[in-house]
Amino acid sequence: MTSGTSSFVTHRATITAEGAQRVLGAGVEKATGLDAPSVIAVVDASGTLLAMLRMDGSPVIGAHLAERKARTSILLGGADTGQVAQAVHQDAGRSAALSSVPDITILAGATPIRIDGVVVGAVGVSSPSHAVEAEIATAAAESVAG
Repeated sequence: MTSGTSSFVTHRATITAEGAQRVLGAGVEKATGLDAPSVIAVVDASGTLLAMLRMDGSPVIGAHLAERKARTSILLGGADTGQVAQAVHQDAGRSAALSSVPDITILAGATPIRIDGVVVGAVGVSSPSHAVEAEIATAAAESVAG
């Protein structure tokens, strides 16, 4: 690439497949410890799925929800979807605007993965035990935090 065209290129930090596997493993470990069969999905900084596991006993629809929750975190700039869900439920205009965007799922259970303060991906969790989804997602994301 010549120096004249380098201003047309950007470089974005993103989690690797190895990192995604570590996040997935930490999420499974946390969910197992909480006796909360879950689906855990890890996406990179572009929102592309890198790793997913549907634990025995978790609903099939959870695979769809976990991935969309993780992607929503990325699409909203690395947001915690629990905080987004709370804000949206208090503002009908925001709710209407976000519900019109494809792949946005306004449900708690996803958190960004940050390494050295930079959002490099997100992890989404879907579980019949909704109260523990954020706890599982946070433990998973923190497994690679630096």
